[in-house]
Amino acid sequence: MSDWELLAKNHICGRDWTTIRKRWILASTGFELDDVLDVSEALEPIVGPGFETRDKVTVIEFPGRHLAAFGDGVTALLKCAYVLRTVCNCLLSGQPTWASVDAYHFSFIAARALLAFLGIHFVQVTDTYCILDVFPEGLSDQETLKFRRGNPSAREPARLIFRSRSSIIEQRAIWTILVRTLRVAKLSEIVKRDIEKICKLGEGFGRIRNELLYRNAAWLYDEDFQQPSRDVVINDDIHSYDDLVNFFAEQRDANFAFAAIFARVLIALVEDIRADSESEFLKSSYVPCLTRFSGFGVSALDSLFETMYRKDSYGISI
Repeated sequence: MSDWELLAKNHICGRDWTTIRKRWILASTGFELDDVLDVSEALEPIVGPGFETRDKVTVIEFPGRHLAAFGDGVTALLKCAYVLRTVCNCLLSGQPTWASVDAYHFSFIAARALLAFLGIHFVQVTDTYCILDVFPEGLSDQETLKFRRGNPSAREPARLIFRSRSSIIEQRAIWTILVRTLRVAKLSEIVKRDIEKICKLGEGFGRIRNELLYRNAAWLYDEDFQQPSRDVVINDDIHSYDDLVNFFAEQRDANFAFAAIFARVLIALVEDIRADSESEFLKSSYVPCLTRFSGFGVSALDSLFETMYRKDSYGISI
């Protein structure tokens, strides 16, 4: 078992979306994106001094933890919407091969956004990358009791985890952390079906993108190799695939299907927050690319984008 697998298993506890959702609704009151402070910057004054003597796993007092964490989640979500538009732009302009690469980028950022909305954040303290958990108390009575006994004076607790000083958190580790968090989280029934697929599909994630970037001869959609093509039909319905073994190696639409899962889950969670929020915290012209997204079919994207942007701003004549 790798360091991050062990750390995630031992220190990322259960969490309940119903409870988390209430915290985000409160945090959204009066929320302004311009006022968001990077979580690392908010955390540095608390843990930066004497960090070199800190244990790999500690519980800290983090005043304003949920407000800072909510801002981090919203920022990640806006980045997702931005990247999703670039994916759609490529499809609409007849470049499905590069759209697939950006669909991978979308999924990677979406994984971090999903973690953020579940209370898991990636921070940098001095030269070390860490995991910050703003819901460290646990889900079960046993977890909660153990946490309270170990941290009786904690009023606004957060758990800080790192593997070794001056080290990064690799993509493989981020995936490990995501799967662990999803498996111990109590989530809405609406997203459970997609969450199960996300947990199964980690192996090989990024393979298509890596081969395209590192091997000159590798190409994904022959249809657009010599000229743009919008005739490619993409199967982005993950639930239509019978066999998910070697999914990313064998299915050329894999990145699109994977991205579509994340889009659905993020939309469901965010709309659950927005339903009872008194403020509109997603203020960006990119947001409808995500909140109104229904799939990667060109005809559907044409219909959606024509209501948001000028035709010449998202595609080209083929």
